[in-house]
Amino acid sequence: MNNNFTKKPLMLTGLILNIVVFILLGIYSLIAMIAVLQVLSEISSASTDMAAIILMAMLIFLLIFSIVGIIISSVALTRLKLSNEEFAQKKGVVLASFVFDCILAVFILIAIISKFDIVMLIALLLIIGAGTLIMVDFAKKPKVSLENDKTQSTEAQTNEIAKDEINEENSDKTENN
Repeated sequence: MNNNFTKKPLMLTGLILNIVVFILLGIYSLIAMIAVLQVLSEISSASTDMAAIILMAMLIFLLIFSIVGIIISSVALTRLKLSNEEFAQKKGVVLASFVFDCILAVFILIAIISKFDIVMLIALLLIIGAGTLIMVDFAKKPKVSLENDKTQSTEAQTNEIAKDEINEENSDKTENN
């Protein structure tokens, strides 16, 4: 087992929760689009058409946002298998996943303020939890890296001491000759 790999259980949980929430929101937006289209086919007036167009645009945006969120969170999941050094170089996707969480939380909060919906409230709580889990693990400094640094510095000191002893022995032998 290689000690260069860091376990990030909170980030893993947060990213899985992200994927679940984005899937649920994608399904929710598809169902809502179907419902709006059914209502539009039954009722037709200028005022309802404009409201329906705006609602459909928002639902399409939510669907696209959900699909992109699923993709980003899935790619971020693959980054968790990388070593600490590789993860540090490719942490942008994980950070993008957190940014998507923040943007989505703001949109959901606005939607809840305009019209309360229990599904959106649950989605808001889940997305805040996922973002929190991701950032807690993202902000932690890996312990394995610190232990490796200590081990490497101890090994380097031991090597230097051994080299000094060998040099002293060689200088003693040359003085005796």
